[in-house]
Parts: sequence; C-alpha cells; structure tokens
Amino acid sequence: VLAKITYVTVILPIILMTVLVIRTAFFLDGAVDGIQYYIGKFEWHQLLRLEVWAAACSQIFFSLSPGFGTAIMYSSHSHPKEDVYRTSIIVAVVNSLFSLFSGIAIFSIVGHIAFKEGKDVAEVASSSGTGLAFITIAESMEYFGAAANVVSVLFFTMLLTLGLDSSFAWIETLVGICEDLLTTTKGNTSIPTWKL
Repeated sequence: VLAKITYVTVILPIILMTVLVIRTAFFLDGAVDGIQYYIGKFEWHQLLRLEVWAAACSQIFFSLSPGFGTAIMYSSHSHPKEDVYRTSIIVAVVNSLFSLFSGIAIFSIVGHIAFKEGKDVAEVASSSGTGLAFITIAESMEYFGAAANVVSVLFFTMLLTLGLDSSFAWIETLVGICEDLLTTTKGNTSIPTWKL
C-alpha cells in the first residue's frame, strides 16, 4: 500500500512544481529578473569560505538523510545484482536538480514581487530569510486567478505529502531495524526470535 501511495506523493510535487514554474516564469512581470538573480549572481570568492561548504553539506545531508539508514534499508530489499552505486548517484542528482528547478519558481515570484513593489530583487530576496520559499509560494497562489483556491489546496497538500513521504521512509527504516532484530535465519526461512 505504501508503494502505491508513494507514487502519488512523489509524482504530485513534480507536476505541481512544473505548473508553478510555467505559471510564474513565463507569465509574471519581473520573473526574468528574479531568475537572472538566482542563476546569474555567483560570487566565486564565497567558495573559499568554510561556512558556505558547511551549510551546503548540512543541506544535502538533511535532504538525503544518509545517516539515518533509509537508503541502506531500501537497498537491502533490492535485487542482489542491483547497481546500488548508480541508484544512489541518480537519487542525489535528481534531488539536487529538483531543488534547482524549484528555485526557478521561487525566484520568479521574488522577481515579480520586486517588480510590483518597485524594489531590487536582492532586497526582496534577503528580506525574507530562510522562510523565503514559504512566503513566495503563498504569495504566488493569487496569480492562478479563479483556480487560486484549488491550487492552494493542491500545493499545501503537496507539502503535507512530502512530509508524510519522508515519514514513511523513516518509519519503514525503524520497522526494518526492529524486524531484523526480532528475526533469525535457520536454513532458508526467517523465524521470529520470540518463537524460538
């Protein structure tokens, strides 16, 4: 059952984010300025700061959760000949690409807000801090016209399903650990230890 639910909770965010990018990047005034700020503002000297690398590492570790053991638990259910290295690279790359893709939607909206308020994109982007994505996405819902309420419900349902999706993975990891601790193998069959 969780596998079927996961198909929806994984595909729905991709579809909704694509709709949001199309609606904001191509149809809002000032969106191009926001995207140029997002992609074009690159300060090479920042790569020499350890704090930047620490923040990047903590974000990717938080995003992929390698220390929690979910990937290891899922790989234990795969076929023995499965190329787990290739799969892990695909997961990491797709995760990062989705984050970059989402950034286009966010900064399109930031560019539009800056255009609407007559401010610089950098000023609007820095004023919101870490909550930038949530503020801009909530702001963007009004740009869907008559469908604003439907899109709002869909988008915030998507956020809920993303949280549930992470929870499914964590819970399944804990269940897998408990299951491994409570079973032992005799011959070709696994026997719960409480039955021994």
